[in-house]
Amino acid sequence: MKKRISYYVWTLIKDVLARMQQDMAPYPAYAQRQTRIREHLQQLRDHLATTTPEHPAMHGFKVFSQADEDGIIEYLLDLLPSSASTKTFIEVGCGDGIENNSHYLLLRGCRGVWVDGSPENIGRIHSQLGRFDSRRLLISQSFIDLDNIKALTAEWLAFVGTSEPDFLSLDIDGNDAYVLLAMLELANPRIICVEYNAKFPPTLAISTSYDKHRIWSGDDYQGASLGYFCRILTDYSLVACNLAGTNAFFVRNDLKHHYPQHSIEALYQPFRSELCLLQPGHRPSLKWLRDELRQEER
Repeated sequence: MKKRISYYVWTLIKDVLARMQQDMAPYPAYAQRQTRIREHLQQLRDHLATTTPEHPAMHGFKVFSQADEDGIIEYLLDLLPSSASTKTFIEVGCGDGIENNSHYLLLRGCRGVWVDGSPENIGRIHSQLGRFDSRRLLISQSFIDLDNIKALTAEWLAFVGTSEPDFLSLDIDGNDAYVLLAMLELANPRIICVEYNAKFPPTLAISTSYDKHRIWSGDDYQGASLGYFCRILTDYSLVACNLAGTNAFFVRNDLKHHYPQHSIEALYQPFRSELCLLQPGHRPSLKWLRDELRQEER
């Protein structure tokens, strides 16, 4: 119970901070911060252009993602052979839909699954989208563990109509590595995005121990290092990390020849929390997605 309370408190704090930042939009200090973030991003991209040419993070941008993931995901998906693409995704750890890795994909016409363990997050999604029977989006409130993940994965794959979704995103702040391996016994996604713990350099392969009831307490004991994911994902190759140092992208080995290749050391990015404060516009909502899904029903 204490772990659940700490998770919800942390979620509330992040939501309050985000709203405070949006409320500061008219003030010069806010505008100056946004300018500094954009300048920093450009400096990092310029550096990549000289050290790791064609690095996917050079194409990053933010629409609804935490930082620059939306652009990286779009770039990686666009490199898939058209004959292989199914325009499908599964996102485990979708939050309240306002900020995640697949909101933008839905607006691009993809079909997929949103999963989150928080009833509050799923409640917020339904409150903005309304309750509907959509052929494009399955919304699932599920607290994931090794006891239920295989049955749930089978359900999600049935909804998207393939065992090979284009994109799988996993961010559950704890048992990520264990859950991912279990999912891959049934699913064969083309591209995988996982949150990695950038505190640890890529030479260290380390993960939290498995705990069925784990909920992140807000400290550094979270997830797994980039090196650990590279070690366990033997059928996949690392092709990018986002510039904020939060998410790593892996491509299935039979498709890796479509992507630029660099070493794990070259692709690793340290945690840059300030880049997560970038705002691409006014306070985000689910209203664009609501309209998109309603058009489908007509």
